[in-house]
Amino acid sequence: METQKIYILGISGSGKSYLAKLLSEKLKISYCELDDIYWSKKYSEKLDKDERVEKLNKIVKKEKWIMEGVYSSWVLDAINSADLVIWLKTPVHKRIFRIVKRKLKNYDRDTWRGTFDLVRYSLMYRVRRKKANYSAHKNLLKENNIEYTVVKSKKDFSGLLEELK
Repeated sequence: METQKIYILGISGSGKSYLAKLLSEKLKISYCELDDIYWSKKYSEKLDKDERVEKLNKIVKKEKWIMEGVYSSWVLDAINSADLVIWLKTPVHKRIFRIVKRKLKNYDRDTWRGTFDLVRYSLMYRVRRKKANYSAHKNLLKENNIEYTVVKSKKDFSGLLEELK
């Protein structure tokens, strides 16, 4: 069966957007960043949960899609509908580097405070107290018996791309 629905999960700086764009170009499938559904005003005003789920469900019903996001509490239908779930477990030093690099490339896009918050969020990924953390992702996948592919390195990344040819 051809992979037509891909869900990419990971923390800030893990490479979700990069992988989604790359797969979108390679497979000729449109992609969605879940931040665009979660926020009514990027990073400051959340969209109502019912509206968010409605938007998500419209995408899930499509024949082909790629989604990427850090969220775990409202995305189960999308994950269950995916042909392939990818969990990016990028090393922390690479995540931090990418977050800071993104800020430097897009100087006007984010504030330094927002960048600091993303760095802190990424550093806290394996701390259980955080809502959208490693344990939440692990539990979501385990409790719902979802098969997934882990990508930790360039080798894993290259292998995945080769597999999807």
